[in-house]
Amino acid sequence: MSKIKEINIHSQTQTKRVFVGKLWREGKKYFFEYGKSYKKLRNALPLGPELPLWKGIVSSNTLFPSFSDRIPSKNNPAYKDYCHEWDVSENEKDVFILLTTIGRRGPSTFMFEPVFKNEYEAPQLKNFRTRLGLTQSEFEALFNISHMTLSRLETGKSKNDFYLRYFELFDKVPQALTWMLKKRGQFLHDEKRTRLLKMPHQTGKVPLNNLLF
Repeated sequence: MSKIKEINIHSQTQTKRVFVGKLWREGKKYFFEYGKSYKKLRNALPLGPELPLWKGIVSSNTLFPSFSDRIPSKNNPAYKDYCHEWDVSENEKDVFILLTTIGRRGPSTFMFEPVFKNEYEAPQLKNFRTRLGLTQSEFEALFNISHMTLSRLETGKSKNDFYLRYFELFDKVPQALTWMLKKRGQFLHDEKRTRLLKMPHQTGKVPLNNLLF
């Protein structure tokens, strides 16, 4: 599981889910800030006494008590079961990992979700096309995008998050690539389409849980 640097906190009831605020760390210091829309709600509740709604960014040298209290104690008889349920090591010490797994849901409505930065950029996209053995025009035809869009993405002039995540899906999940080849493979030469349909497992297959953590 990769290192989590930022956590989004939501309040979830039976009918609504509201963004509450953001918790993040820089070095050994922790920071928290409420979302502006949440602070305007009439029924907004503070996450804890050390995190009043009227404050802006709050910092601490240790994890805020209101958050650390969400992580079950190792002395809890069910601690091993919690870890097993979330596929987390019983010896895990990273509080952000523990907070977003075994501490994700507690008795309150507040939920803790890890924020993942998109690390799929121009080099990875170009490498994906190269591994497929497709020219730019073939790649554009298969995925139905313009030459300008692909060119800007591959040169890093565009960091369009939608397109980068779109291509990361086909790069990392062979089933998705196979589906696309069956839908739009008609725009490729038969030999290339056949070759690609036989080698989806060679295009960067990553277990789905690795895409999440």
